[in-house]
Amino acid sequence: MGTDAIAVPATVKLTGGPRCFAAVCALLMCQSAALSSVTTLWPMFVQDSFGWAAHEYSILLIVQGVATAWSVASVPAFAARSTYMVLASNLAFFAAFGCIAFVLPHGDSAAGRVFGHVVPAACFFAAAAALGPTLASIASLLMSRHQQGRSFGALATATTAGSVVGNLLG
Repeated sequence: MGTDAIAVPATVKLTGGPRCFAAVCALLMCQSAALSSVTTLWPMFVQDSFGWAAHEYSILLIVQGVATAWSVASVPAFAARSTYMVLASNLAFFAAFGCIAFVLPHGDSAAGRVFGHVVPAACFFAAAAALGPTLASIASLLMSRHQQGRSFGALATATTAGSVVGNLLG
């Protein structure tokens, strides 16, 4: 498969240069830190909050995996309907919405746990996972073709640094 299948049309270009690129790198670092921290702490949270064991946690991982795969695969389709900037804003909102799974009380009923924790947590994981490629797409539109290699190196560094920070804070 050639690169023509994934080439960005020449008419799509964002302005902003290095400052906007640095802001995207910072956002990507925050996204990576949040995702790695929550992923590390989630098993302990569900065990302490709900008394769930390995079986229940494995079901949560299946829900997380399906939601994450669907959201990442849907990024191009959603971006085609609007812009990557709008998509990034919406994903950041849904990730923030998903954070309520970790702060609001959930009740004692099974339905309260499912709708109070599992659904928002799946929303967080799906949105946070899709935010990474969306921010990378925005960054690629900010930099010239000659700077693409360096820019993706900087994005990879920001993602790794965010993951390290998230694991240290978590």
